[in-house]
Amino acid sequence: MFLWMYTLLLSALGVLALPFACAGALVFPRVRKGLPQRLGLLPKDLLEQAALSEGCVWVHAASLGEVNAVAPVVRELVPRLPRQALVITCTTAAGREQARRLFPQAACLMMPLDLPFLVAPWIRRFRPRLAVIAETELWPNFLAQLKAHGVQILVANGRLTERSRRRYGRLGRAFAGVLEHVDLFAMQSQADAERVISLGARPARVVTVGNTKFDLAGDLGALRIDGANRRRELGWKAGAPVVVAGSTRPGEEKGLLEAFAEVQRRVPTARLVLAPRHLERVLEVEGLLKAGKWQWARRSTGADAADADVLLLDTLGELRSFYALACDAGVAWVGGSFGDFGGQNPLEPAALGVPVLFGPHMEHFAESSAALLECGGAKQVAMGELAGATIAFLRDATLRKAAGLQAEQCVLSRAGASKATADLAMRLLLVTRMLREGHLWRGEGLESFRKVSEFGSASAEPEWVDERHEGALGGREFGTGLEGGRDGEV
Repeated sequence: MFLWMYTLLLSALGVLALPFACAGALVFPRVRKGLPQRLGLLPKDLLEQAALSEGCVWVHAASLGEVNAVAPVVRELVPRLPRQALVITCTTAAGREQARRLFPQAACLMMPLDLPFLVAPWIRRFRPRLAVIAETELWPNFLAQLKAHGVQILVANGRLTERSRRRYGRLGRAFAGVLEHVDLFAMQSQADAERVISLGARPARVVTVGNTKFDLAGDLGALRIDGANRRRELGWKAGAPVVVAGSTRPGEEKGLLEAFAEVQRRVPTARLVLAPRHLERVLEVEGLLKAGKWQWARRSTGADAADADVLLLDTLGELRSFYALACDAGVAWVGGSFGDFGGQNPLEPAALGVPVLFGPHMEHFAESSAALLECGGAKQVAMGELAGATIAFLRDATLRKAAGLQAEQCVLSRAGASKATADLAMRLLLVTRMLREGHLWRGEGLESFRKVSEFGSASAEPEWVDERHEGALGGREFGTGLEGGRDGEV
């Protein structure tokens, strides 16, 4: 009943919004490029590619942050499933562009609206074996259709804030039915695990593995090289102090610019990189820079920034390499934390050995911010204290280097969640194969395998096997295409 009501409501809203979406597509190129895919239409080259593939791993991540979070898991999985294609879907253009940069071999698409007649043809076309959902991007029809086609579903880097738990809790048993489609929840923390269980997820399907955002070591060397290249491009001298204000939100930039003005009075050589969270706000931030009579430059124009005090970072996917500008003599300001927005990821600058300063609102990144505070790699300050804390770091190299080292070690010491998640995904696929091929095993051998390999005890939850795998028994061999007509051409 819930799915019918949800689908009916979403269909009605889609029909009402379609004229506005079409009008937006005429004005904004980004909307125009993504609209056909949101309506379930695939590019012709992908239709042909999908027909030739032997199935895929389907990764869904909402936006740029979620793509970055799930990327280490994908890097672990891809070499282990060499015969599977990679499909990545996002709900924002920024997420899709970041996915294309990180995984050029993948089909990176905008997710269709969560309607069964839009998502089911894609599932039949791409024939996924495994779906990896980043964090808690749980679309009811998408999950239901994946499960109806025998796909194993893994939530990676799962997190659930208390606010979200209360909101989902209003749906009662209906939301528990949505969670029932998920085979395994790999959650960031025990608190996240307890919250998802309280909403109806079976405890045997919930595992705490840690935060994949700590798994950043793989490309840090390249990022530092990128940072040195950025300095040369900008004409900024090596060793000049750089403050990077990342992912700033409405109402924050004015206070941040005032704080940086105080920093420059005490440290005249300091420069600021200002990166708004949403590029649609670039003109608004430009207005603040003009009103403050700043010497500034826009990254996208490629103009000489040698004399600029402020660089407005108005490009996608470059923030991490710009954090590297602060490696030698700088700090990072985490946007979204000085206003009530829940904060942004503080681990990217921390992994590069950059001291981190953030405001009072880090609810969405409570675990990572608490870890950095505990080790001394970050400080939590109010907007009025930001300038003083920054000046202290910039004028005391010993203090700055010690904090940066603590931040970097904090990230490295908590790495490993991505490999653990990928191990769980492979285990999930193996369990499914054994269940499908059970007739080839002697009874006692299969029973022993179930006891050591399933998530929870097979004897404690016997209905789990029948309920979850009945529709998948006659389908697909591991690493090969499907037989029969169910998953044929659209």
